[in-house]
Amino acid sequence: MRRHLSAALVATSFAAALVAAAEPATASGSVALAPGVVLTHRTFDFHGAQSVWTLSVALGPHVHLVSTTPQRVIGAKRVDLLALARQEHAIGGINGDTLYFSDPTSQPRSGVAFNGHTLKSPLEGQQAVLYTNTANQANIGNVAFSGRYWWSTTASNGKTYPHVGYLHTINSLESAKKGSTTFTDSSLMSRTSMRTIGNAAAQRITPSCSRLDLQPLKVTTAATGSTGTYRITGYHTRLSSYARVAAGRNAILTCGAAQQAFLATRVRVGLVINVAVGYRVGNIVSMISGVHRLIAGGRAYTDPTALKDQGDTQRAETFACIMKGGRHVLLGTVEGRVPGATGMTHAQLTSYLLGRHCYTAMALSWSTDTQLVARRPGGTLAFQNRWRPKFGTRPNGLGDGLLVVTS
Repeated sequence: MRRHLSAALVATSFAAALVAAAEPATASGSVALAPGVVLTHRTFDFHGAQSVWTLSVALGPHVHLVSTTPQRVIGAKRVDLLALARQEHAIGGINGDTLYFSDPTSQPRSGVAFNGHTLKSPLEGQQAVLYTNTANQANIGNVAFSGRYWWSTTASNGKTYPHVGYLHTINSLESAKKGSTTFTDSSLMSRTSMRTIGNAAAQRITPSCSRLDLQPLKVTTAATGSTGTYRITGYHTRLSSYARVAAGRNAILTCGAAQQAFLATRVRVGLVINVAVGYRVGNIVSMISGVHRLIAGGRAYTDPTALKDQGDTQRAETFACIMKGGRHVLLGTVEGRVPGATGMTHAQLTSYLLGRHCYTAMALSWSTDTQLVARRPGGTLAFQNRWRPKFGTRPNGLGDGLLVVTS
């Protein structure tokens, strides 16, 4: 009991310090959802009228961040944040990454990991990636995925020849369609067509792809990833669709001409190969990508990997902020284009979060995707911010979300 009361006091003091550091508020209200988790709503003037909802989270033995997708797979039907929070028995959370507008079935757009398992790797070099580790510390930055597969053959003269191919992503059909190579497992759903949805003629072209089906023989897991031996059980060419692999199986998929030529002249069914995948950052437990890293090292950050042409106008925004040390996290939404809420640009959001003493921060999906849910004491999970649906009267369906789970 004493430990829980102490955690609650720490979280409440943390939230109060954040309020004091920000722009002068005209109205503010906070409620403790659980020891270590505080919900706050504030209205104030900052480049217009603002309305901001936040979840201040003190990570600890009983408080964790969980990133997830619908059904914990890639490509399932999108659902709103309320459904995602119920799926994971969360006490609160915010929406995650955006979708590919030209191909919304390839979602989420970038990386997400659940309980140490990569459901999808981030875009190559991406900076707007929030992750937690086994020490329950949070950070934002490039996790630096890398992967390769290799084997050796021996010629009739006894000379050994090495063969090496590279893996650029995990469970990313978009990566494969663009000519890279992706390593897949049963977390990636089937696709009846690899064709990209869109209006441009180039987007309507159906790619021709190659695939190796793999049976794991022995896989060793370490802090930064895994290395294993796999037997090739199938080799398929001229594919225009993707079929989900069975649980416990894997595949290598590419639509790139050079990569397909490499496979065509070297592989065969029955061949045993080695595969290694992982991240430069070790011990990742949860991971979710955003659209723009705003702050790094306590300073405004110019993100070379940010999603282009975003954040220039005032609108609803979703953000994640981490304090120095990685133990305190601020998750929030800025309401926009509703009565009493102007919204913010990314530059204004950066300034606002620097005033909240964020050591590193990023923006997630915005506008009509902006959602924050919480379960107040004695209540049930409910939306807290005013959301604006893109179509109809229901909240937008999401590809992933970042949730707060307590025990």
